[in-house]
Amino acid sequence: FGFYFSNLSIAVLYLIAKDSLGSLSSEKAAAAERVANSQLVIQDVKHLGKTVAAMARFYVEKTKVATFNLNTPEEIIAAYTGGWWRIDREYRIALENFALIDGDSCRAKVEAAKDKFETDAQETFNEMNVAWTNLYSGGAVAGILSQENFYKKVYDPGVKMAFVISDALRYEVALEVMDRLNAERSSVTMRPGIASLPSETKYTKALLLPHSSVQFNIEKPICLDGSKATVSTADKELIVKNHCSDGVCVTADMLKSKSQVEKREIFKHKVVYVFHDTIDVSGHDAATGQDVAKACRNAI
Repeated sequence: FGFYFSNLSIAVLYLIAKDSLGSLSSEKAAAAERVANSQLVIQDVKHLGKTVAAMARFYVEKTKVATFNLNTPEEIIAAYTGGWWRIDREYRIALENFALIDGDSCRAKVEAAKDKFETDAQETFNEMNVAWTNLYSGGAVAGILSQENFYKKVYDPGVKMAFVISDALRYEVALEVMDRLNAERSSVTMRPGIASLPSETKYTKALLLPHSSVQFNIEKPICLDGSKATVSTADKELIVKNHCSDGVCVTADMLKSKSQVEKREIFKHKVVYVFHDTIDVSGHDAATGQDVAKACRNAI
């Protein structure tokens, strides 16, 4: 298939996807990937091939899960970090590549398969989520870093530290960031954490800042250290300085506007918090799943 031209490749992808990507999934993923890697097809067909390959791999990963209904939160976290995350990864890659197809006629060839895939994916995610919420009702999980204790557990006064808080950067997306960094600089590691409830930006994002006390209010959803606001970057910096006088807070957009020399000066501080929210903003703007998938790629 890697030597077929565009029109024949589109026909092959249509035939691969039209019956059921849930059967012979590994073989179909490999065939679609060969089409996507062909040097003879146009860009739309490459994205179409990657879409079909990712959808097929989704079913491969789904069939590896005997049940989502485990016995403890620790078991579910271990299962997710051990491989369940690949279900999320393939779903995102499928949506990302489908969104990159410009031609309507090309997209139409797998539209029915994609609709079926979307339905199956949402049922799978719901099953996974229900299994988790049936077991977890808040609080600590043995061996897992909690969001509320993040700074206390991670901060090391003996070294300069930078914390990049990327809102809505899911575990499987973070793994891809880690792989990128390891390819460039190596020695990057990763471990899971657990969000506080309710896991919504306005209530819990600020808990990643250093703090001694937490207060919830109606007007300002969360305040730290005796009613200190946490809304603006300046608010957050006041809280950081309360715990480390040589601490600063910036946004990723602020860093983009700085020169290399100015950036170096910022990171000479003992503690630097960088806030990055492009995925979260995309999700809140009534975007489609395809838009959020593209936002994930831009974030990476």
